[in-house]
Amino acid sequence: KEDKPEWIIYENVKGMLSSNRGSDYLEILYSLDELGYDVEWQNINSKWFVPQNRERIYTIGHLRGRGGQKILPIKGA
Repeated sequence: KEDKPEWIIYENVKGMLSSNRGSDYLEILYSLDELGYDVEWQNINSKWFVPQNRERIYTIGHLRGRGGQKILPIKGA
């Protein structure tokens, strides 16, 4: 059996969503799916939590079949 991390966290700038008309990010999502991860993502601005305006795309994947709670989207932000 292959050892894989139960969780994966991937962070990048929000421009990742439009890179190559979005196909670059879509390829990342497809690849994670093929590796056996269920994935969720959200554009989060740090100003929701700290005095800084910095938007990032957060992608969280959990290994399929191991349970896992939904983390994103963060509500109330």
